[in-house]
Amino acid sequence: MKKLQILVLVVSFCISCKNNSNKNIESDVNNTSSESVGMEHTINPEAEVISPLTKATKKEKVTVVSVEEALIMPSDYLTTAMTVNTKEDKQLVFLDSYGFESLIGKEITIEYEVIASSKLLVCFNCSSYSKEIALYDITAWHTEIEYVDLQLKKYVEDEYIIPSSTFLMLDKTGETEIYHSNDNEMILDSVKMKSSFYTYGIVTKLHPVLKNKAELELLIK
Repeated sequence: MKKLQILVLVVSFCISCKNNSNKNIESDVNNTSSESVGMEHTINPEAEVISPLTKATKKEKVTVVSVEEALIMPSDYLTTAMTVNTKEDKQLVFLDSYGFESLIGKEITIEYEVIASSKLLVCFNCSSYSKEIALYDITAWHTEIEYVDLQLKKYVEDEYIIPSSTFLMLDKTGETEIYHSNDNEMILDSVKMKSSFYTYGIVTKLHPVLKNKAELELLIK
């Protein structure tokens, strides 16, 4: 009897944790502040990009260009960003770099991973796209455009920041996935988007994540 009671308590705890996790995910998607998006950029490094699926760590020498407070949009996250230039003239931005100001102008060795984050819809009912792809997040760059047949299932509007709104899209296998878009006019075609499958151009945002931060902190002590 005592073992049964313990088992019931363990199962109840697991269910509670799962529910809390789901609530946190929904909160992350829907809750943003009223700050305006003001840090749009079109950084598109020409150097080779590590596939985000490999999670490979890359090590290279870079020059620290700046260390300054920045508002990361559209997540509305205030932090200290460190911008570096690689030997191939690729620019990388790392967050949470408070205290690294003394490294400005110096050459340092960094280790980082390239991580995939959200996917963006860049065009609707299209088979090509020649415009520059603007990214609001100063840490990010993007993959090449791929074209996928999708149907809009649900649009969740963010009342403050349009690029934080989400498109729940259905593919032809019956799977659904969440997308964002920096094309603020795309949702005007929502009735058509819901009516059938159309070809969308999509890109995946990539972010560099610093792996040897503790080692670099020794340089500023």
